Amino acid sequence: QAKKAKFDKAVATIQELAPDVVAVSRASYREARKAANAARKKQREQQQALWRQQQALYEEERPRQPPPAGAGGGGGGGGGRVPQQQQRQPRPQQPVEAPVVDDEPMAVFEFTGKSGDNNGYIYWLGTEAKSKKFENPHDGGRLRVTSSGMSVGTESGVVSRKRNEIIVSAGPDVWLCLDLGRSRTFSPTHCTMCHGSAAGGYDLNQCFTFEAHDPAAGTWVDISTRGQGPPHELKSPHGVNTFSLNAGGRRFRYMRIRMTGKNGRGDNSLPICAFEFYGRLYRVEKR
Repeated sequence: QAKKAKFDKAVATIQELAPDVVAVSRASYREARKAANAARKKQREQQQALWRQQQALYEEERPRQPPPAGAGGGGGGGGGRVPQQQQRQPRPQQPVEAPVVDDEPMAVFEFTGKSGDNNGYIYWLGTEAKSKKFENPHDGGRLRVTSSGMSVGTESGVVSRKRNEIIVSAGPDVWLCLDLGRSRTFSPTHCTMCHGSAAGGYDLNQCFTFEAHDPAAGTWVDISTRGQGPPHELKSPHGVNTFSLNAGGRRFRYMRIRMTGKNGRGDNSLPICAFEFYGRLYRVEKR
């Protein structure tokens, strides 16, 4: 009672000496705090609803098909291959109706300007819309990472958010690919990568590019933005860099990093232990 009387007296004094100043009562403050808490709760519920919608789409599309074969994006020979342990027998082709593509994105992932932030698609997926501790989305069947063949580590490790030794084997056509699944497409704006070697002298210097698969043309297209943003360099050991991408308004299911030259060791192996994508996520449905 004494505290309340003191508070009320202070409010009365303020209103008397400075009538243009709006004094907020305790009751008004409690209401404002209650409204703010309700707004945060509603935002969390919306994020979790979006997550449940995403999870339902993942469950519908198992098992997935291997990524499309073939090199693309400005040359390079040879067909991309799936490692032996990941190969699948193709299912018989069935006539399907044209997909329906939503015009509005399901979610937008904006790069904050700092490499390693928690604003990307893979982090969002692994934390169920930032509602729980991160879990590897590849191991949970929520996306798939494939490669032309691993020499060190596994594809799953690339989306574990850990700095491990992970290297794609050297060969005639070397790539590391992200598969979102058939019910989602992505219009990328940035990609953050972490070098996959703990040893020095293994730099990636202007020897890789970013590609995405264009289903209409049946080919891989280059989505790099050379000359815009930082150069295509990734230092060892475990250097991190973020690169701008140019989707040109297009949306893709498959996005990949492909080697186009030799690394600091003189071969075309691809040491990448982590990547993260930013951009707009869309849903694709059958009619």
